[in-house]
Amino acid sequence: MHNIVCREGAIRQEISLRQVLGSALAACLVAVWGSAGLAQPFGIDERVANSDLRIENLPGGGENPVPDRLSDLPALFLAGSGQGHQVGGVFPYEPSAKLWSDHAAKERYIALPDYAFAAPDLARMTFTETDGWGFPENTVVVKNFLLPLDRRDPEGSLKRIETRILCKNAVGWKGFSFEWNEEETDAVRLETNKQRQFTVIDEQGVEQSYTWTYPTLACFSCHTTEPVLLGINTAQMNFAFTYPASGVTDNQLRTFQHLNLFDAPLPGLPDLLPRMPEPLDTSADLESRARAYMAANCSHCHRPLQNLDFRWETPRENTGMIDREPAGDLGLGPDARVVAAGKPELSVLLARMKSTGVTRMPALGTTVEDTAATDLVTEWIESLAEPARFRRGDCDGDGTVNLSDPMATLTFIFLGGDAPPCTEACKTNEDDVLDISDAISTLLHLFVGGPPPPGPYPECESSETGCAEGVCSGAKA
Repeated sequence: MHNIVCREGAIRQEISLRQVLGSALAACLVAVWGSAGLAQPFGIDERVANSDLRIENLPGGGENPVPDRLSDLPALFLAGSGQGHQVGGVFPYEPSAKLWSDHAAKERYIALPDYAFAAPDLARMTFTETDGWGFPENTVVVKNFLLPLDRRDPEGSLKRIETRILCKNAVGWKGFSFEWNEEETDAVRLETNKQRQFTVIDEQGVEQSYTWTYPTLACFSCHTTEPVLLGINTAQMNFAFTYPASGVTDNQLRTFQHLNLFDAPLPGLPDLLPRMPEPLDTSADLESRARAYMAANCSHCHRPLQNLDFRWETPRENTGMIDREPAGDLGLGPDARVVAAGKPELSVLLARMKSTGVTRMPALGTTVEDTAATDLVTEWIESLAEPARFRRGDCDGDGTVNLSDPMATLTFIFLGGDAPPCTEACKTNEDDVLDISDAISTLLHLFVGGPPPPGPYPECESSETGCAEGVCSGAKA
C-alpha cells in the first residue's frame, strides 16, 4: 500500500494512505491514478510569485510601459529568448494541437500578475471545461517564433525571428510584435505590419525565398472575441508537456492545479476532462485528430461564423460543414461542398488548405501548405463516405429482383456479357463467390420458395461489403 511522507523540520514520518483516506477511497485512488501516479513528480514543484514580468497601464489608459526593446525589460527579454522558465512566476505551456505557422517552431509562456495579489492567494485563472479560461487583469502571454532555415534539419537550423505578446488590461487585450535582429541579440517593438525575406532550403535541398509577415496591426484579426487566448483551454492543455526547468513530463492541468493557478479545484482528474489529441498522433481517433487541427487553425473565426462551427467539441452534425454548399466553389464545380463526404476532390475546405494564394485558409500568418495536415484531412473526408446502398439479388440494377437477374449473372459469367453495376448484389448465397450457384439460388427463391438472399434484402440498404456506387432504384423485390 502507498505511504505519504510527512516532514516537519527534521522529522520524517510515513503514514499509510489507508490511515488517511480509508480503505475504500484509497483503493479507488490507486485504481484511478495507477501505482506510480501517487509518486509522479509535478512539472513545476513550487510556485514562485511573479514580481518581474509586469506590464501595466497599457495604451488606452495612462503611460505606455511596453518597452521599445525586449532588453528594456529583463524578464520579458528572458521569455523572448526562450528562457522564460527562469523567471519566477512565468509558466511555460504547450497546446496539444498547434496553429500552423509555415514550419515555425514556437515557445510559449504565461505570466500571472502575482504582484497585485497578497500571498498566499496569488493570481489565479478561472477554469472552464469548454472554450477559454478567464484571466486576471495584467496577465501577459508570450509566444516566440523560430523559423527553420533548412527543412532537412529543422531543429538544427532554427532562427529566432519574432516575439509576440498579449497583455490584458481593464479594457481587454492588447497585442504587440517584436522583431529579432539578425544576430538574435535583441528584438525591437514594431509600430506597423512588416514583411521580411528569408532564404530557406526545402526538404529536397532547393533554396527558395520565403516571406515572413509580422502582424503588428493584425493581432485581433484572429484574436477577435472571447476566448482571446486561442490555445489555452482545457482540451488543449490536458496534455503531457516536458517542463524545461525540471525536465519532468507532466500533464499541464495536473501541474497547474498543484501550483494553485485555478480559482477553484478541477472538477475531476485530467483523464475525466476533455482532452484534444495531437493531430498527428495516429493512436488517436481519426476524426478527433482532424477536428483538433481544424479547431486550432480555423475555430478562432468559425465559432460559429457564416453558420460554420469548427470548434473541436461541436458534434459533427452541428458544424455546418458536411455536404454544405460553399459560398464559392473555387473551380471545383457545382457539386463542390464545404466538406463533401467521401470526396476530398470536391471539398472546398481541403482546397483552401492546399492553396497558397488569395483563397488560402487561414487567411493570415501562413503561405505554405501543411502537407501532413492536408493528408490527415483528406483521410478524414474519405472516411466520411457511407457504404453504397444496394439490394442483394438485383444483379442488373433495375430496382427489382426477377428472372432478368439470374440471367444477367449467367450472361456475365459464361457469355462475356456486361459486368454487373454491383457485383456484390449478384452474390445471393453465403459463399462470397460469384458463380453459377448464385443464379441457381436466385431462381430457387423466385420460383420454388427457396431461401431469400442474405441482406440487404428486400430493402435497399448499405453494407460493409458494399458496392463502389449505389445502385438502389425502383421497387422492392
